[in-house]
Amino acid sequence: MKKIIAVILLTVVCVIYLFPMKFDNLLQNVELISLTQIEFWVNSNHEPHLESKIYEFGQPNEQTELLELLKRYRYRRTYKSLWTTAEMDGTGDNFFHFFIYQKDDARLQYKHTISISDTGQIVVDDHPYRLIGDSKKFVAEMEQLLQNHPKLKQNENEQNS
Repeated sequence: MKKIIAVILLTVVCVIYLFPMKFDNLLQNVELISLTQIEFWVNSNHEPHLESKIYEFGQPNEQTELLELLKRYRYRRTYKSLWTTAEMDGTGDNFFHFFIYQKDDARLQYKHTISISDTGQIVVDDHPYRLIGDSKKFVAEMEQLLQNHPKLKQNENEQNS
């Protein structure tokens, strides 16, 4: 009887642990979203390049489309989510780093960091997760959204190996 209870308890814990999570709980009362997009590529001369673009979404009308996009996607824990580690296994070619700010007592305060790779890996507040769904589609939707939003800053750096 104890073994059956232990198995049931373990099953319940696993189901709860692996249950899909929404970005909604991270996106409450957002005042400002700072977004950095980083792209890596190798040119025809086999030289690695890195390009970063910085965007800010400070007004509610600017945030609406971005928040709706994030709310359409879910993510799940992995076995590494138990530990605080901001590492991603097998990076990709395209990263999005979201810095979420909320207003507390009339002050703007940093609340969350969300990093999403085109490989489907996510880091939320230094804990690794996995995007549920097509990560390439997410990247394409983000790039389409960002085409209509002005960049604050763009850097292109050649990285020599």
